[in-house]
Amino acid sequence: MDDRKGTRKDRDNLKETFTNLGFKVRVQDDCTASEIRDILLEEMYIDFTMNVVTGLTFLASKVDHSDFDCFFCVFLTHGDDGIIYGSDGDPESFKGNGNVHSTNRTWLRLNDDVFDIFRGNNCSTLIGKPKIFIIQVSWCHYELDEAVYLTTDFQL
Repeated sequence: MDDRKGTRKDRDNLKETFTNLGFKVRVQDDCTASEIRDILLEEMYIDFTMNVVTGLTFLASKVDHSDFDCFFCVFLTHGDDGIIYGSDGDPESFKGNGNVHSTNRTWLRLNDDVFDIFRGNNCSTLIGKPKIFIIQVSWCHYELDEAVYLTTDFQL
């Protein structure tokens, strides 16, 4: 997929902001959908509270979150209706919802492939705690309008 202009800056700003708020932050860049799926299914024993994800990446439902008050996960990537793409994303593979059971998918369904991993039956140490997902995507099937630039030196 094409690089998302400004993603690295957004990632750096998020990392700085959440670090300054006292969160432990882990950043991963440019993972394929397959890598994300593999990581979702692994048991990870890493001490963190927030996870910033660019291109998609590291999610750890098996981490013991007992000592934490909440969980944040941020996706900065490309997407479509209800899905996000890995760095190997192919919007053509999603047409008609693609083969949802394929292990070669270049996309993940937000509800089934991501959010379900962190529900109480899969991640008991997050029961009763906020699980916040920020999903900033460039939509693959929309044409973007030209940018509108605003000036700040105007008078009312």
